[in-house]
Formats: sequence, structure tokens, C-alpha cells
Amino acid sequence: MGDKVVSVNREKNCKGCDQMRRWNHSLIQKIFDQKQREKSEDRDNLLRLSSRLYGEKIHYALELIQNAEDENSPSITFIFNDTGVRIINWGDPFDEKDVWRICSVRPGEKKRKIGFFGIGFKSVFNVTKKPQVISGKFNFEIKKYIYPKAKNSIPKDVEDYYSPERGTIFVLPYCALSTPEELIANFNLIDDKILLFLESIKELRLIDNLNNKKWAIKKRVEKGSTVFLLDTRNDQETKWIEFSKVLDVEDKGTVPEGKEGIKETRITIAFPLDGTTRDEIRNAGVVYCFLPTKKRTDLPFLIQADFLPTIGRENITDHPWNVWLMNELGILAAESIDKTKYDEQFYASLYDFNHYLKRYRMFSYSLFLNHSLNPPKII
Repeated sequence: MGDKVVSVNREKNCKGCDQMRRWNHSLIQKIFDQKQREKSEDRDNLLRLSSRLYGEKIHYALELIQNAEDENSPSITFIFNDTGVRIINWGDPFDEKDVWRICSVRPGEKKRKIGFFGIGFKSVFNVTKKPQVISGKFNFEIKKYIYPKAKNSIPKDVEDYYSPERGTIFVLPYCALSTPEELIANFNLIDDKILLFLESIKELRLIDNLNNKKWAIKKRVEKGSTVFLLDTRNDQETKWIEFSKVLDVEDKGTVPEGKEGIKETRITIAFPLDGTTRDEIRNAGVVYCFLPTKKRTDLPFLIQADFLPTIGRENITDHPWNVWLMNELGILAAESIDKTKYDEQFYASLYDFNHYLKRYRMFSYSLFLNHSLNPPKII
């Protein structure tokens, strides 16, 4: 009997050892040691400022959706439990560069398109004090914005989601900065257009274990340019037609820091195919930089480009890159409307679209009123 107990204990200990061996703790310790050596009052002040740049509680969710998109994840799930928020994606796992970036305050090298993964991730500190990251061979929490600490265990409620080959799990324990009710209420304000301009993510899920509720936003694409967005909260599906253009980046002087070497970029305009949605976005439509900014357009269609946004995604900057993209979007809007002249889906709104092209010029002009370059010349 005693031998059997010892055998079971050894088996458990071996499993624990195997779990510990799979984590790369040496890199975590290396980063921690370097951060300790780099300590300074100025840097600590910068870190505190970076968290305040993201005033709204929902920014942490946008940042993690960006990360999932950049890592080619087909879906992302937010789970609200009694102890915290768990976020699961099925994208590429963290590599060493990702660990360095997430423990930094500089933008660093971007993998694809969206994420300010150094500075932007600091928005999670508006909702938690010690986020945990579990991805590939890395398992660590981050304290005081940049100091990683190795972890050996995975919370039991997300153990089944872990795979060493795919995906990332973010664990955000609640703290005094936010209540679970506040975070859930803010998350419930996300609408179906959150997926409209994303290429990888086709489903966003909420699991609210505190209120025993679930919902999802699902995206499907037909014929290359027709997009359907289904919101299971109301079982309503909206339909959109997208027009895109790939632009060659010829003027290297307009390319912002962080995008050096870029050879082409895609711009997109999305037209809703029902009057109700068109009225909604005309009254509350915003500029998209893959995900929504806060900049209103008052146009009956949505515009999307790889803009350079302000850090808090409140607006887009007056950088020459943005001026160029806005000009090209105006040209694309005119070309797109010309293509729809004989499409019966657009008969009821064609006059409005032509009218709003003039509004687009005024909107783009106001964005860059103080810029040294001329405002976009569209029509």
C-alpha cells in the first residue's frame, strides 16, 4: 500500500516536472534582469503615463483583438469569471520577440499591420495589476507594466484551451480599478462591425459566467466582396459590399516610423445594403484602422485603411501617410459609386452617395486643416 502511494506521488511529481520543463523560464529571467538594470525615474513616469493614455476600459479588449488578428487567429473568446477575464485566441504562439515586446514601452518591430504591442498592451493595466500570458513555451505574469515573472501553472478553468503549438491565453485577474459588472457592460457595447475589416478573425465570442450568458459575432464572405455579419444577441445579419484597392507605396517619404520597407497597402470602402444600417453609420460612422477609431465621418459608408492612429485610437494623426491614404480613399469612393450605377441594390441610395462624396471632401479637409500639405482633392 505504501509503495503504491509513493508511486502515485512520484507520478504526480513527474507530471509537474514535465510541465515546468516545457516553459522557457530562462528568457523571462533574462528580461527581468535587464529591466532591473534599466530602472530610472523618467522611465517609470513614462510607464504610468502610457496606461493613462487608454482612458476607456474597452481598450484592453481592442488591443487583444488586434493581437489575435495579427497572429492569424480565426477566432477570439472573452470569458468573464468570478476571479477575472480570460481571453483565448488560436493564432500563432508567442516567440521570443513577442515576449520582449510585451514587456516594453516602445512599439518595436511590427509583425503585420495593427498592433502597438509594446505600448498598447499597457491598456490592460487599466483593468488588472498582474496580467498572465500563456503561449507556446512561455508562461509568465507582468508586474508594474514591464517586469515579467515566470509562472508554472495554468488556471484550471482554461487548462483545456492550452496548446503548445497554437494560440495564446491571457489571464486578467480583477482588481480595484474595475468591477466585473463594469467590464461586462462595456464589452456588451461592442457591435458586429468590429469584424468587418479584419481578415483573420471570423468569430468573436463572449462567455459571461457571472450572468450565465453567451453571444457571438460571426463573419462570412461570399464572392470575395460581399460580407455578412451575424450578431447572435438579436439573430440579425447585416450585409455589406466592399470595394478594395491595393496601392503601391512609391513615395517613401510618406512612410511613418514602424512601417519602413512597406511596398503596398490596401484601402477599403464598405457599403451597407440596408437602409437601417446606412442611417446608423451616417449618424455614428467612424474611421476604421482595421478596428474602429473614435473619429466620426457622418458618411453613409465606412472607410478603412492602415492609418497611423493616435495611441488611444481616438483619432488619426495628420501625418503625410494619412493624408495620402485619405486622398486615395476619396478616389476609390468615386470609382466604387460609378460601378454601382446599374446595381439595383443601390438605386435607393445612389443620390445620397454622390451627395456624401462632397461631404467626404469636407470631412477629409477638416482632418488635415493645419497640415502643411494640401488637403485631399477628391472630386
